[in-house]
Order: sequence, then C-alpha cells, then structure tokens
Amino acid sequence: MAQLLLLQPTVDLRPADPAIVPITLVPVDGPLDELVATGLMNRPELAESRALVAAALARWRQARVGPLLPRLEVSYFAGDFGGGINDNTQRFGGRGDGTAQAVWELRNLGFGDLAQARVGRSQYEQANLHVLEIQAQVAAEVTAAAKLVRSRDRALATAQEAVRHAQETWRRLRIAAFGINR
Repeated sequence: MAQLLLLQPTVDLRPADPAIVPITLVPVDGPLDELVATGLMNRPELAESRALVAAALARWRQARVGPLLPRLEVSYFAGDFGGGINDNTQRFGGRGDGTAQAVWELRNLGFGDLAQARVGRSQYEQANLHVLEIQAQVAAEVTAAAKLVRSRDRALATAQEAVRHAQETWRRLRIAAFGINR
C-alpha cells in the first residue's frame, strides 16, 4: 500500500477499523459458468485479441480480393503551349490533358498475390488461436480464483462460528466464576 501511495517504505500503515470485514465484489455462490462468462466478457486482453483477429481478417480479405480490383487513377494537366512552324515561336495557347486509367496489379504473375493471401490466412488463424489460448487462460484464472474464494469463505465461516462459541464459553465462564452477566 505504501508503494502504491508513493510513501516512504518506513511509514507504518494501520487500518482505521481493526475489524476485518469481507467485501463481496462478485457473488461467490453463483454457478462457475456464469463467473467464467463474466470474466471472458470483461477482460481487456480478450478485447485486444478480438480486435487483432478483426484486423487480420481484414488484411486477409484485402489480400484475396486485392488483385481482382483495379486501382483507379485520374489526372489532369493544364498550361500554356507555344510554338509554331519553323522558327515562329509567337503562337501560344492554352492546353489541357486529362487521363483516366484502371490498373490491375499482379505480383509475380499472381503467385505473389496467392502467397500474400496464404500469409493473411495464416495470420488470421494464428490470431484466432491466440484468442482461444487467452480464453482458456482466463477461464483457468477465474476457476482458480473462485475455488480459492469459496475455500476462504468456508474457512471464514468456520472461524466466525469458532469465535461465537468462544464468546459464549467466555460469557458462561464469567457467570459461573465471577457472577458477572454483561
């Protein structure tokens, strides 16, 4: 806590309330499947991996369809043009040239495009496998955390019951030995 608050390590931190009160952020008694589903929906690394899958899919589609779609280029050049027959250079006039073209690009007679599409598919499949790996990791972490919380919850319930019994024993002992009943 001192490190988080950027305090000196020699600072002695004490809780304001000496009683330890368990805080329930997520209900522990719910089904494990729901806890795992909640974990899978809210983990930022899964959102990142899903975005990477979407980007890989877009690159793969682009590599597959790219050679089929032409690149359109339109240009226009304008200016003055001068000159004439023999040595007459006094004739000037405006001139404008416009061009439009569609260009298809095939790399290595199409084999380069095919290879690029295969690379895109491979990257897409790798990204999907990475998502599955992270999902399995998140599910394992949530399952382990749920088991730990349930175990500690049972231990806490047992400890609370032991404290109640000890308090009752102390109360009876005070009454029997000292006649004090408070």
